[in-house]
Amino acid sequence: AKTSLLAIKVYNFESKTADQNLYPGFVMCKDTDSLRVFRSLVMTHALTLADEESSSDDSEFDFDGEESKRPPPGAKSKAKVTVEDLDALPPEYRFLAAGEFTFFLDDCEMRVQRKQEKSMSGMDTLQKVCIVRDDDLPEELRPRKKEKSRKPGLSSSASEKDTAWEKSSQGTSAAGDDDAEDVAQSIMQRAAEEIAARDCVSVAAAIRAPLVLHGLRVAAKKVGVPEESVTFLVEVDQLRQAAEAISPTSAGALSMPRLRLVKASARNISERFLSAASAFKLPVAPETSAAASKAVDRYAGLADEEDPLPGLDHGMLEALRGPFEEVEAAMAPALEVLQRKNATVNKVVDVAKKKKWTGPKKNVVICGGGIAGAMCAYHLDSDEQERFHVTIVDPKNYFEDPTTQPMLMCDPGKVEEGRFANSIAPFSKVVAKGKHVCGFVQSISKTHVEVGNERTVVPFDYLILAMGSSYASNIKVVNPTAEYRWKQHQAELVSMKNAANILVIGGGLVGCEIAGNAADRLHKANGGERKKVILVHSGPYLLPRAKNAHKYVYDFLTSLGVEIHLNQRVVEFDDMLQSYTSDTGETFSAGKVYRCTGPRANTQALKDAQSDSVIQAALDEQGFVKVDDHLRLHDAPHIFAAGDIVESRMFPSTGAHVVTGKVAAERTAEFASVQGVVAVENIIRTVQGEEALMSIDCSRNVNGQSLAIDMGPEQGVAVIKYEVAEFYKTIGFDFGGDPEHLKQDGVSLSDKVPGVKQFITSIAAKMMMDPDTHNMFWGMKKGYQEVIDPLAPAADAPAEEAPAAEEAPAAEEAPAA
Repeated sequence: AKTSLLAIKVYNFESKTADQNLYPGFVMCKDTDSLRVFRSLVMTHALTLADEESSSDDSEFDFDGEESKRPPPGAKSKAKVTVEDLDALPPEYRFLAAGEFTFFLDDCEMRVQRKQEKSMSGMDTLQKVCIVRDDDLPEELRPRKKEKSRKPGLSSSASEKDTAWEKSSQGTSAAGDDDAEDVAQSIMQRAAEEIAARDCVSVAAAIRAPLVLHGLRVAAKKVGVPEESVTFLVEVDQLRQAAEAISPTSAGALSMPRLRLVKASARNISERFLSAASAFKLPVAPETSAAASKAVDRYAGLADEEDPLPGLDHGMLEALRGPFEEVEAAMAPALEVLQRKNATVNKVVDVAKKKKWTGPKKNVVICGGGIAGAMCAYHLDSDEQERFHVTIVDPKNYFEDPTTQPMLMCDPGKVEEGRFANSIAPFSKVVAKGKHVCGFVQSISKTHVEVGNERTVVPFDYLILAMGSSYASNIKVVNPTAEYRWKQHQAELVSMKNAANILVIGGGLVGCEIAGNAADRLHKANGGERKKVILVHSGPYLLPRAKNAHKYVYDFLTSLGVEIHLNQRVVEFDDMLQSYTSDTGETFSAGKVYRCTGPRANTQALKDAQSDSVIQAALDEQGFVKVDDHLRLHDAPHIFAAGDIVESRMFPSTGAHVVTGKVAAERTAEFASVQGVVAVENIIRTVQGEEALMSIDCSRNVNGQSLAIDMGPEQGVAVIKYEVAEFYKTIGFDFGGDPEHLKQDGVSLSDKVPGVKQFITSIAAKMMMDPDTHNMFWGMKKGYQEVIDPLAPAADAPAEEAPAAEEAPAAEEAPAA
């Protein structure tokens, strides 16, 4: 049956209005549930209100309720309620756990008798029901007390009077035929939990299930095991499986494809994880790492001989066994944490528990902590009137500027300072008053999102979808910790330095930036010789959406020694032989490959079977989210979308494609943040009851989308109209470039672009943490040409002595930022 999120509504019987002093939270119900089952769910949920929020430094990784000994949803509650359980609860919530309440329908207009609860079922009924304390009812409406006994386990310390408990109670009896419905509920719940826990029975099982794998990474962080330990286990396990798929070990005979695979992969794993110089630090004894690395090198050397002996591949795999088993043993505490997390399915996150609320607030959930999501989150979390509780759902625990990744690969700097340190903002600062739920969004309904393998439920009043995009290569990643992300950059740098050639596939903005930086920044920042870089592009022009940009980019990359191949597509990939063949038959050899053929929208959650039909219908043919002009989903006005996942019409363009003539959207971080501003301002106005909302009309941008393309430490390409560049100078952003080239082509080489790009990166991170920086740029983005604000102040009327309007000179329109 379909599940839905229901708020627990406690009413004051006398006033027949909701009790604003209580926030009991939510429970997940099936469409077929009866009020009797709902009573059981409420009682069980109430016990969790005693759970304490962790105050540890890594609290953003605390699994909600992971240490709780409370029974899971759907379990029978009454028999497990003890005096200690009730005493642990805040006094105002004890009546819920004790079952001392009565159901009413239609805002307290119709009372439901206990004996009716089993027969009244269905979502229509559940949505109408509210709860009233038995003690608040007139004597004639209170449930009859039991004649022979008080409720088990309820002492004077837990309740000041005997519990009102009927003989015929259909919701809380502990035995008898009437328990069939509770038994069925428990069976279904246990079945769901068994499915969720199936992939957590061992470390080996966990690393083979993508959703569980992310949870294992988070659990490793929680118990103090370096995150790279999980990556090491995954890569060794994948190598074993791939080798067996080519030729089983039991076959015994020499298989050259298997040997090539194992040799290349085992060497790579050994260099990255087991060498003394590696940035990755595994929980492995030094002598174990040294012995494994030495053995891999010895067997790999023998495999390079003209006529290699059988068994060398098996020798390399066996050499990795020792480190693998030590890491696996070190992961045992993390596995226990993961198993506790997956023991409960559809647990509802109490988003308000972290901070006590001072009054009614709106739950705003933001899926995705990229440039749009993090900016939205910080603004709402910093609301001076404290009207919102903000929850970020993201698999990472930090914001990172995605536009700086091509430069970070070649020059990450130190973990404490440099480009990497300036490009991130921890979510603990982005939502200092709110909450971060670490995980992948699995499904989306009109009331909640489900997160992670165990489908933890996060309720909302307003939702912002900002999951961003991803590439085939690891340009954007989703690992949980910033510490590991920096190590990834260090490992990527070593990999680039060790590669004889670097192949970049795709000649768009990202591909050109990677090619330029690999050809110039890599050796200048780290020493050594200039690398041979090969750039393969499917069309006749680089940066085809930016008119006139090709000749500037092509000539500059060529001057750096980049080997450019146009009108070719790489169609065959042989990573073992490091050989890549194009559709023209040309073969390229490269030790490092970057696939930059365009990002994909991260909208998988909208396609999930558990997602609401309105949410599923929001996707267009390309997989982007369709919205109205106010960035709201159609038929779901409380759900907004911003950033790379939004449909193309909501982005400006750099111009017509130089080959096809089609005008395509230019999805930039700059305009993603503009969309975030509009979405948040519209949420605030909706809460205030204001009907005049902001909207976006990209046809108003007559200047086109500006681009700053970093091609290395000394040069870049500015795609920007001369008038716009002059305007940017007035606010401190000097794109440089040759004025004549900007006037003629709207493009120019510039030695100022690399500095501008790095400055923008530092500002992007500051916007998510620093109020002055945030407010300054928030105000700027509200004034973009594409933004229509019906509440913006009108231009001052002309003074009486001013000439008539038709005689006044036309004011020059400010260029778009």
